[in-house]
Amino acid sequence: MEEVGALPDDQHRLHSAIPGVTNGKDLFAALRREFPAHANIHKGRDWGARLTQYAWDHPSVMGTRGALSKWQKTLSELPVIIIKQRSRNAWLILPLAARSGSPIQDGGERTMTEYVVFRSTVRERVTLPAHSQVQLFQEIPTAAQRVTTSPEAALVAWLVRDRDGKRLLCEALKRDSPLFRPLVTTPFLKPGDKPGDIDLFVCEHDHPDQAAVIEWKRVKVTTLDARTNAMNKLDNLADGVRQANQLLPHGFFQTYLGIIIAVDAASQRNYNVPNRGVAANTTHYGNAPTFGRLFDFPDRDRLHRHIGIIFLELVQPTSRSIDDLVNISICVHYPATPQRQRNEVTNRVAEYLHNAYQFAQT
Repeated sequence: MEEVGALPDDQHRLHSAIPGVTNGKDLFAALRREFPAHANIHKGRDWGARLTQYAWDHPSVMGTRGALSKWQKTLSELPVIIIKQRSRNAWLILPLAARSGSPIQDGGERTMTEYVVFRSTVRERVTLPAHSQVQLFQEIPTAAQRVTTSPEAALVAWLVRDRDGKRLLCEALKRDSPLFRPLVTTPFLKPGDKPGDIDLFVCEHDHPDQAAVIEWKRVKVTTLDARTNAMNKLDNLADGVRQANQLLPHGFFQTYLGIIIAVDAASQRNYNVPNRGVAANTTHYGNAPTFGRLFDFPDRDRLHRHIGIIFLELVQPTSRSIDDLVNISICVHYPATPQRQRNEVTNRVAEYLHNAYQFAQT
């Protein structure tokens, strides 16, 4: 308020005017009653950017009241973060500041909660003729292929070709500019070796001793209405656990099980386009919470403790192709435990990286 002529002492008046206020509308109404001279103050892009920065800098003051379903950083270079909280077998969406992971108040009792943090991006591709305007995130009827019909190998290949998806994966894995190669066998697996191939190989050229390998499995989710999803292929995650366990003894630096949540959200009209996906408090045909079932996937307790877990939510929010409009969210829920990579594996990795670099130069 100082920027619009308020005095420093007015801070105390403002604080006394807003006890119990839990949303922006009531906040500005109280402000205008107390300070009629500043009735022109309103919410806007600058206000949203500063509120987001405050939430980032002061995580301890944020709770669940008035939480946003998607907390997006406006006019900020900080990444978009989505927090999904699992408590009492339910999933809620919390704002960015909930990343602190401390207990929250729930019905007068203190309950321990677990937070799943997703880095997220929404990307739309449009053609903009000269001297024209265009509206983004619009419902445009098309007959594009549904993301739920693509096999996991095709989705992984799409992910590592897509600039934004690859950037999110690099951030999640804490890699700068690694080589991504899907469906790798030679020189790491011989014919007959389990699990048959490496779904995704990840390694930086300067660190051949720190290769990561990911076994991916896909779950299909189709939104039916505001509260109900149809989920398929969940049982296949048990195969993913088995295959990730088979991949671990091959001796790479890190091993992950990746779960692709392919979401057809074209029918999720109760959310605007950038916010569509596996929403808070939605259920699988009215039964268990959708994200809760994904989180507690089959045979999770059989996954080796050194294997990390990645959730990748790939949302097709309208009838348009994911090449044109897509919401991507990624979370390393459980980091893989680094292992001392065997020398023979490191030598093969170094040769593989060298050959790939040479091929890229031709």
